[in-house]
Amino acid sequence: IKGLKAHTWYEGSIKDLPVWLYISYYDGNYMRALYGYESVKGANIEITGNIKNDSITLSFMLPQKNQKSEYFKGVVTNDVLKGKWISGDKSLDFEFKPIHNEIPQNTTEFVEAFENLSVPFKVDSYGAEVFMSADLLRKYYKNRKFNRFIPNLRDFIKDNESFKLADGDAILIGKVSLDKKRYLLLYSANLLKEYVISHDAYALKNTGMLFASIVDEKANILASKTLGNTAEDAYYMDFGFEISSKNQIKLIWTSYMRDGGARIEEGKEEEVIKVKETRFE
Repeated sequence: IKGLKAHTWYEGSIKDLPVWLYISYYDGNYMRALYGYESVKGANIEITGNIKNDSITLSFMLPQKNQKSEYFKGVVTNDVLKGKWISGDKSLDFEFKPIHNEIPQNTTEFVEAFENLSVPFKVDSYGAEVFMSADLLRKYYKNRKFNRFIPNLRDFIKDNESFKLADGDAILIGKVSLDKKRYLLLYSANLLKEYVISHDAYALKNTGMLFASIVDEKANILASKTLGNTAEDAYYMDFGFEISSKNQIKLIWTSYMRDGGARIEEGKEEEVIKVKETRFE
C-alpha cells in the first residue's frame, strides 16, 4: 500500500487514548510492527499485518491462549492508517500518522535526524530486517527518532576503500556525543552484492550492514567504518555490539555449532574499536 513505510514511527490514538506504532518490516503484502500505549512508558506489543488491495489487518501477538483476539482493521489514505480497533465484540476508531519521515536535504539535517543515545548501551544481536532493542525502546520511544529510515544516505556518506554502498537506503540508529565538536553516528545500510566482507571465514550479510561515522560540529564526515553484521548463514554466527564509553565500540561475535538439528552456542569473541579524534583504530 502506498504510504506504508518500514522503519517508520507513527503516532495516533484509539478513540481518545494516545498510542504509537513502529513498522519494523514491510514487503507490500505482510508487515511486522511494535505498538504501545503512551501511558506505559515504552512497553510494547508485537503485531503482524496482512495487506490486500488498499486494506490492512494488524493482529496482536497475544501471549495467552485465553485472551480475546485483538486487531486493527483499516485502510491507508495519504500516509494515514485508520479504521477500527477490535477486541471481542468491542470496537473503537483508531488513526496513525507517520512522524520524522522527512528526507534530509543537507548535512546538518542529516546529523540532526539521528536520535541521541547515551552510553553505555548494548545490543545483543543484530539482524538485517530490523534493528530494535527493548532497552533502547524504553529509553528513547518518546522522541521516536532512532531506527529512522532515509533513502539518500549516499548524499552524505561516500564510498571508500573499506566499503561500497549498493544504494542510499539506510536506517539511522543513533548519535553519541563525543565532545562539544564531534559526534559518533551509527546506521545500517546495504553493500554491493559483490563486495564481500567476512569474519572467521563466514561471509557477512550485505543487507543491513552496521556502520559508524565520526562527524564534526559542522556535520563534515571525518571517518567512516564498517562494523559488521550476522553471517550469510545465520545459523553459525550472530553479531552484536556495545558502546561502553564514548570512545570505544565493542563488537561481539557469537558462534554456534550444530548438534543434530539444534543450534548450540560455541563461544563469544569480542573486538574493540577505538574512536579517535578523526579516525577509528
